[in-house]
Amino acid sequence: MEYISIFSKNHIFYILFFTLFYSGLIYSRKFLPQRKFEITVAVALSFVKIITYMGRYFINHEPLYALCPIHICNVSFILAVIFLIKPNLKGFQLVFYMSLGALAAILFPEAVKVFPDPFGIAFFMEHFFIIFMIFYQMIYRAVYVTKETIKKELPEGIYFDAGTGRGNGVESKVSFKDGKSILPKFFPEENINEFGNLFLGTSKTNNYGELKALDLALDVALKENILNIFGDSALVIDYWSKGHIKNDMDYETKLLSKQVTEKRLEFESLGGTITKISGDYNPADLGFHK
Repeated sequence: MEYISIFSKNHIFYILFFTLFYSGLIYSRKFLPQRKFEITVAVALSFVKIITYMGRYFINHEPLYALCPIHICNVSFILAVIFLIKPNLKGFQLVFYMSLGALAAILFPEAVKVFPDPFGIAFFMEHFFIIFMIFYQMIYRAVYVTKETIKKELPEGIYFDAGTGRGNGVESKVSFKDGKSILPKFFPEENINEFGNLFLGTSKTNNYGELKALDLALDVALKENILNIFGDSALVIDYWSKGHIKNDMDYETKLLSKQVTEKRLEFESLGGTITKISGDYNPADLGFHK
């Protein structure tokens, strides 16, 4: 039996067939009890997976190491089954991002035989199931991957940022995961503006503001025995706070870099970590940067 070619009639048939199949499955959920539906689908797909493995071993004579579920799509499938039975936001987010592998396998399959080969059918059924699980959770469980849901899952710690969004100079902000500035509490004597941020004026750059924010975050962390600091500036986290700064940088920035580097060494000697995160999910984010 020949193998399908990418976007051949046979390939498109597989895609359309299983798109309709799983769309019908999602629609049929309206008429069935939720938990019974979820468990039935999960068990049925698990059975298909086991039968497929047995067929590959006893019929195709594939070696056991080739059947080990360490491929990203196999892992995604197993997680999709688990989190269909026991819905979980973190699990949904994990499968959501891993599903890109399943989508790529569906669009660009390798060594899949033409319809109606049972292994070809099982291949598309299993990979489409991963996509199905995501849409099912979004439709019937109202689970989405949004900035808000990701922010809720952020670890406890101190977050820092700087920005020029208000157009009147650089501001530095330090907060916990709730996004509320903690500078007025810990540094009441500093030049804290009405928004609770350290105002640095127009003579400083945004990068300097990020460095100063980390400086303040380290002060709070060392004082309060907090071991996790997060920010979105790669320049500050990976270079300036480690003493890696260009010689032609202005004196004040180099001095602050030296100060932050010393604090970071002390902080990390106590088991502390400074981690870069996306600015999209930084609770301390001030918006527009220049």
